[in-house]
Amino acid sequence: MARSKILMACSNYWTSPFNVGSHHWAREFVSRGYEVAYISDPISPMHVLGSRSLEWKERRRIYDLGGLKQNDGLLWAYVPGTLASPHPQPLLRSPWLHRNWFRMTRPSILPYVQHQGFGKVDLLYIDSLVQSFWLGRIEAKKTLFRMTDDLPSLDKATPSFAKVERELIQQADAVTYTSRVLEKKIFPLKPKRTFYVPAGVHLKDFAVSESRILPDEYKKIPKPIAVYVGSIGSRFDDQLLSLTARRLPKVSFVLIGPEKEARQKLPNLSNLYLLGTKPYDSIPPYLWNAALGLIPLNVRCNPGLVHSTHPLKLYQYLACGLPVVSTDWETIRDLHSPALLSRNFEGFVKNIKTALDQPKPVRNNIRFARKHEWKNRLKEIFYWLEEASSTVRQVRAGKGSK
Repeated sequence: MARSKILMACSNYWTSPFNVGSHHWAREFVSRGYEVAYISDPISPMHVLGSRSLEWKERRRIYDLGGLKQNDGLLWAYVPGTLASPHPQPLLRSPWLHRNWFRMTRPSILPYVQHQGFGKVDLLYIDSLVQSFWLGRIEAKKTLFRMTDDLPSLDKATPSFAKVERELIQQADAVTYTSRVLEKKIFPLKPKRTFYVPAGVHLKDFAVSESRILPDEYKKIPKPIAVYVGSIGSRFDDQLLSLTARRLPKVSFVLIGPEKEARQKLPNLSNLYLLGTKPYDSIPPYLWNAALGLIPLNVRCNPGLVHSTHPLKLYQYLACGLPVVSTDWETIRDLHSPALLSRNFEGFVKNIKTALDQPKPVRNNIRFARKHEWKNRLKEIFYWLEEASSTVRQVRAGKGSK
């Protein structure tokens, strides 16, 4: 029997050190026996003319290889290459380019994906507004649009984002969303079907095993360590972290994320350590050997984007037993998690002191994380996916029994 197939059109690329929700969805699909094509947003000559970062080199490597196959061939990851791709820059922000960049791909993306066996799929999954062109251009039994943010508020958003987002909400067979805040945008557009699917965690990825081994960098960093893992973009409150590091000179603040951006935004302080990005599977030791985890999102300067954010790192910190100190925004408040929420700078500093003064609530935090594993998050999605095939099997069984 042929395997069911899923095409995932995703903002991030498969081997990114930042494992986002789409990575975890893909892993769950594969664990259920689905064959998955994971297609990321494209690269173009503008990436060559701009920053030749490690990210660009990795995405180019995947493109040059014609894609990567993993998980015994069940997952094929690909980065398309195009002559021009949508971008906020003046010459690349046109609605025409947003909808037609795929026509300039080399090799042409549609026949190439068909050649890989994904011309017909059981599910078309889209979380990238840049890749809305897939809708209607491949044969899909079901289509799903996954909303993870207030997407038009992202740094990379073009003027077309808002319109394309509305179209996907209305045209997809189902819309999933990660925070209740997004309901206010979704429901008035009358989607066909909706699922609330918050962020989650693969608890086994953060199990103790060898995670207690002290990372080499930590051997030179004074304790206690307050760690942040993630991007240093517009959501990140660099001013809050800088002020906090100055106020608490005996605490070592460790950032695991893009080093270049961190150095541009943060002062050169003796208790601030920038370790750069790390592969996803190397992160647990940095968490297990820290004293607490930080989530300093900038609610003040980017409220629309932050209030809709459901932080993956919350569950990853808790899965390692870490106390968590965070800024306070609508979505994280609704989670009723063990995180200590801070409405201002003074509250953030006070919560860090509180977390350091108390015993680590390891068992309680792991217990909370266990309730939010990805396999449980996606139960409704798998039920929805399998509804049609279950109905067909029941009809056939009924006919055969007569």
